[in-house]
Amino acid sequence: MRWNTFQLASRFFVYGDERRETWMVHICGLMLLAGRLMHYYGFHHRLFRWRRSGMIATYLSLLLMVLMNLWYMPWELVFSLR
Repeated sequence: MRWNTFQLASRFFVYGDERRETWMVHICGLMLLAGRLMHYYGFHHRLFRWRRSGMIATYLSLLLMVLMNLWYMPWELVFSLR
């Protein structure tokens, strides 16, 4: 049986709930939101330190989300393609 990308993604989101840590999604979302707000505040008030901290928090949250997606990826479905 051949799987396309949409089928793999939908199986990951349907069957992956027991594997993913929901607290990690919330932490990454809060860190992303805080980073964007810090960047906005620094940009609006011309404070480079706030802008830099906001950019770092944004990039770290995105990197953490990518790493967690790679960790919890259903590799048995990905490598079962023929």
